Amino acid sequence: MLTECLERRGAWLPVMPGARACLFSLDEGPVSLPLRLEPLHFEALFCLAGAVTLARRDGSALTAGARQVLLLTDLSGVVGASVDAPLEGVLVAVDARNARESLNTICTLLGGLTLDTGQVRRWMAGRGGCAVEGPTHWSRAAFADLDRLPHSEQARWCVWKSVELLYLLSTPEKAAADMVPALKREVVRALADTRRYMEEHLDESLTIPALSRRSCLSATTFKEGFRRACPSTPGCGSGGWSGRRSCCGAPLSACWGWPSRWDTAAPASSPLPSGGSTA
Repeated sequence: MLTECLERRGAWLPVMPGARACLFSLDEGPVSLPLRLEPLHFEALFCLAGAVTLARRDGSALTAGARQVLLLTDLSGVVGASVDAPLEGVLVAVDARNARESLNTICTLLGGLTLDTGQVRRWMAGRGGCAVEGPTHWSRAAFADLDRLPHSEQARWCVWKSVELLYLLSTPEKAAADMVPALKREVVRALADTRRYMEEHLDESLTIPALSRRSCLSATTFKEGFRRACPSTPGCGSGGWSGRRSCCGAPLSACWGWPSRWDTAAPASSPLPSGGSTA
């Protein structure tokens, strides 16, 4: 999908047999993403800016935003793809047939490491061939070190981290399944940190794009988490608040579990507008 779109638009580097990477930046404007992915060809997008949203056949959507990794192994369940430009990142494209020998060499160098690629295929198949990794401890570390590397090494780094992620997913069935609750815990932790930040900056203008960037979450993930945190009143899904009161007008202590000392009303000086994001 992304490989075909970037074939003549990015700087490609062959990193090892069967795996290459592309550093790219797509400016604002319409970007066409063909819904094609050859059998046994995989893609891993390390997103640095912007977002990619996939519309699934079942009506659901999957969005990968800044500092998240989009994994693609099968597009048969995808009916549409859109880009929130400008989109920047590193795309790793893998031809599994040609990469087999490279992976065997890596496993040998690491003392006979075993990569259960069948387990990874089953894990991805259970998610319709599309998954987003992050924010997690692994993704934060991957992007933190990526930022420190020169451009000439970023492609190699992302291929190496893709192999590392392959190893992490090559776990017994139960351990792989446990990665999803772990991801949810990371989101909850990021929202809790953001909540404390909001508490300390009530006199400032707080917007969804700014807060989602601070929490290393996509704007969509942040808004969904914000809505879940304040579900008690109809209409609360607006995703905004006023002063020390939630978007639904209820005290923040009732929605976020804060101490009751925040229940006193305050002037509406810190809007979090519902229209602050286009994701």
